[in-house]
Amino acid sequence: MSEQELQLLFAIRDLPLITAEQLANKLRRHPQAVRRTLEKFSSVTKPLLQRMREDAYTPYVYALTREGVKHFGGQFVSLKERSSYFLTHEIFCNEVMIDLSLNYEIEVCWQGRKAWDQEIHPDRFLILKSGERRRALFVEVETGTNADPDFKKKIEDYIKYREKYFVGKPEGWKHHKYGVKIFSVLTVGTSEVHARKLADLSAPIIPHLIRKLFLFSSLPIGMCIVPHEVEQYPLISY
Repeated sequence: MSEQELQLLFAIRDLPLITAEQLANKLRRHPQAVRRTLEKFSSVTKPLLQRMREDAYTPYVYALTREGVKHFGGQFVSLKERSSYFLTHEIFCNEVMIDLSLNYEIEVCWQGRKAWDQEIHPDRFLILKSGERRRALFVEVETGTNADPDFKKKIEDYIKYREKYFVGKPEGWKHHKYGVKIFSVLTVGTSEVHARKLADLSAPIIPHLIRKLFLFSSLPIGMCIVPHEVEQYPLISY
């Protein structure tokens, strides 16, 4: 197995439900070469990859089979009975992760139940690094299907979670699960207009003193919107 094939399989392990186009973008390879490799590992006697798509007009998404997980690690993701909403959401999540990986070192990336705790259910928990600086983020990827009250409740849950588990701790304390003493929440919308709408929706319920812990952006992620602020801020400042 070549080094390029190994890189592709590890990328699918880390970003299950990824498309061929996303892989080509992440690995900086020609899409046709990526598709040939995907076909190779999807069609052998003991395939390492599984794939599915919603219909003939949508791209395939790929994940490791149980055999693939056995060889490369990661978490097995069953592609059976996945809804169109779930696929759309996960494809967008992978777009976000690829964008971040091109600009930051991702030291920690948890998804699914591993990223959840008590009242919060983020799409991802990340620790990003740029130079010597790090930032712990809960990531919420919004495709526009959540009702406004449902989204506001997510933000309220993060505020309550912070107050309950992170405020008033002694020096040197770190959270027992996430291993950090402070976190931010990054919400990614489908467009700059959508991200601004979500920030404005959240502004009345986010205390002014912690406003910079709540960031809103669209792709590509550059400067982020902060509630109550005209100025925008980078994910990691120097």
